[in-house]
Amino acid sequence: MINTGFTGSGTLRFERHLALIFALLGVLLTGVITAHWLLVIEPLLRADAASRSHALAQAESRSLERLFSERCDQGALETELRATLGSILLIKDPATGTPFIRWIGLLLDYDLIDAPPGSLDISAGAATCAACFVAEIPLYHPRSHQLIGLATFHSSPEFLRRLIDNVRVRLLWIGLASLGLIGVAGVGARHLLHRLEAVENELRQAALTDPLTGIANRRALFARLTTELERAHRYPDQPCAIILIDLDHFKVINDSFGHAMGDEVLTKVAATLLRVVRKADLVGRYGGEEFLVILPHTDRCGAMHLAERVRIAIKALIWADPRVRLTVSGGICEAQGQTADALIEAADRKLYSAKAAGRDRMEG
Repeated sequence: MINTGFTGSGTLRFERHLALIFALLGVLLTGVITAHWLLVIEPLLRADAASRSHALAQAESRSLERLFSERCDQGALETELRATLGSILLIKDPATGTPFIRWIGLLLDYDLIDAPPGSLDISAGAATCAACFVAEIPLYHPRSHQLIGLATFHSSPEFLRRLIDNVRVRLLWIGLASLGLIGVAGVGARHLLHRLEAVENELRQAALTDPLTGIANRRALFARLTTELERAHRYPDQPCAIILIDLDHFKVINDSFGHAMGDEVLTKVAATLLRVVRKADLVGRYGGEEFLVILPHTDRCGAMHLAERVRIAIKALIWADPRVRLTVSGGICEAQGQTADALIEAADRKLYSAKAAGRDRMEG
């Protein structure tokens, strides 16, 4: 991996933002489902249950009204009323066995009924409950159609509770499934992001790598050198130097032994440079048979020492064809506030001096 001095924290930030977006999407979906339940579904279920309870009470009140059409004394009427109330209370939900109506109370108008006041104001059933549905149904005389009283029905809320529980469970599963899909989408998006990041890194590496030798190319060298020169300018106690290396008589090797041998020479020299230099240094192919070594935190003296080690290591290389002999020449220059182009030009002049002095040497 070529280190040009750049960092890739943008992808990490985007990944965090993506995770935040999916988390907010999950929270939003949960909020929408909860709000829809509280504001729409539950009120509709309650209204529907209240309407059904009122309809049941109204239907059962007809059986009470029919009792007043028969001519009978007070005792018989009371007995009939209690029997009818008891039969109404026996009506149960087949699924749970819970009575639909828990309590019934009668309040009659004795101006229209031949009975002592309060004698027929009877009630039946269990104690009333706060959650019961209350339906007050007016009672009319079957023949005269006059209002003769009021029947109050307290219907059991169990049916509504069971219905609400069933709907809640379904909504819970729908919510969990939706959150699961969001989670899967988030994982998929994250995986895709990692794949895109990997492809981006591969493309970036390809753009910064010499295809033959696998080391940094000219573009990567200039990017890193510019960064190191800026650091050296900000911090004078952190010098920076470069070594510009040229293979002696490389054209002769190409012409005499073929381009395959020339490629092998370039590749092996690149590998040797990587082996000799430090991890903090950057080795790159500057162009043709020229290589550039960037040495952060290194002055001219340190660069000269490293350049000599490089020269000796390359000269000692053994080739498949014993007729091949390879030496290198180099120019060393320490940064003194100049630009990257000016520094390389100064090193190139030192390299020219080394060539003019007989090659196989380093000038600094």
